[in-house]
Amino acid sequence: MAVWDFENNHKNGDTPWNTSPYSGRKFWWICRDNPEHRYHTKIGQKCTICRQFKREQEKEKIGFDTFYITIPY
Repeated sequence: MAVWDFENNHKNGDTPWNTSPYSGRKFWWICRDNPEHRYHTKIGQKCTICRQFKREQEKEKIGFDTFYITIPY
């Protein structure tokens, strides 16, 4: 889950209290996995960098790449 980036969003006058999840607008967020990382996306969407990293970890955990190499069609 992300944290609202007050510093970057304040420049546009945006706060968590005057925005709507249905606005379709993008806002700045602070990544919980890496507080140094900030990203710009819509409400409800996740950090693309962390999402990709977690996806790679899941592949390694279940052996996804190995499965396709060792089991022919």
